Amino acid sequence: MSAGWFGPKAQGYGIRPCTWQGWLVTVLLVGGAMLDARFFHPERFGLPAWTHPVSAIVLGLVWMAIIGLTYDGEP
Repeated sequence: MSAGWFGPKAQGYGIRPCTWQGWLVTVLLVGGAMLDARFFHPERFGLPAWTHPVSAIVLGLVWMAIIGLTYDGEP
C-alpha cells in the first residue's frame, strides 16, 4: 500500500502533508478558499447571500474528507 498523503507532525499536535499529493491538495484548496473569498459574490449570480459562507464550509469539508481518506497515522 502507498504512503498516506497526510500524517502526524513529528512534534506537537496536528497533521502535515507527507507527499507531493498532500502538498498539491493543500495548495489547491487554500488557493480555492482565497479565490472564493475574493471573487465569489452571490448577488452577481442571482444567489441568496447565505451561499457565500456555505461555499467556504463546503471547501473545508472537502479538505477534511480528503485528509480523512488519505491519512496515514504512523509517524
